[in-house]
Amino acid sequence: MAAKTRYGAWEPSFASACVGCWRLSYQGVGEWTLHYRMPGQAWEEKECGDVNTLSRWARTMGTPPRLESIPLHFDIHKTGSYEKRLFRLRDSLIIIGWEERCTTEGGIGTSFVSESEVTLYAEQGVQGGVDVWARCRESFIGGSNWSIAKDCWSMEEIESAIENEGYSTAFLNICQLNDLLKCSWMSL
Repeated sequence: MAAKTRYGAWEPSFASACVGCWRLSYQGVGEWTLHYRMPGQAWEEKECGDVNTLSRWARTMGTPPRLESIPLHFDIHKTGSYEKRLFRLRDSLIIIGWEERCTTEGGIGTSFVSESEVTLYAEQGVQGGVDVWARCRESFIGGSNWSIAKDCWSMEEIESAIENEGYSTAFLNICQLNDLLKCSWMSL
């Protein structure tokens, strides 16, 4: 049996184009799937991934010109910072923490500094609790997203999950996180 969606921001968005229909579905952890369906046929997955994947897809939608309005309907932007494009798609998302780590790699005379930036996000989950996920951006490598906790109902649960991942809870955005937890409790 499919889980009941308790929070409307998890419902898919639809857009119609000339002949077919497009569906954008949020999967959590900053990931989406994009499907297309011609009349009388099954849904076909066209893209699956993060904001960068959707932006690359949007750049290809300019030809034929009649399709370039589809990404705009979903508020998918072709350019801009990762965070700005992410927040356009998920305005309910909040940044709850940020951490930068530097390590020196290599040997004598050949060492270099490797930098990584981790941003912690929180949002109301599909079941009503709070989901926490992270995005790590490493120099020369790119970025990746992963889940830290799903369906949390207390600050203690969230802090414990973050500490278990090895991140500090000292700089959490407590005010916004408390507001998000209040919304979770109100959704019961």
